[in-house]
Amino acid sequence: MGLFLALLLLAPAGPAPSPTADVAERLEGEQAECSFLIGLCRQVNLARDAAVSTPPSADVLATRSAAMLDLRVRDAVDAARVIERKHDGKRPACFQDPRCRFLDAAMRAP
Repeated sequence: MGLFLALLLLAPAGPAPSPTADVAERLEGEQAECSFLIGLCRQVNLARDAAVSTPPSADVLATRSAAMLDLRVRDAVDAARVIERKHDGKRPACFQDPRCRFLDAAMRAP
């Protein structure tokens, strides 16, 4: 779990809107937004599990797993920020889904 937290804190925030943010922007209704966000959170958890289970001695695979985790976290954060903005700064209930518990820390990261 320490690797996961370190990657969250080191994840750079990109200035340009991501394709994931564009999709979140076009979604209509809280149900569609939450389904999308929870799907992204599931992908983060799968990528985290892969990164954690990859032995450091497998340099190329470990690097690839860490990069995939970073990408998945950025996608989820981009979508979460759009959804939060669309709800005037209020977070829908899906932000509290256990699969999305990493979002608070990830969204605070610079």
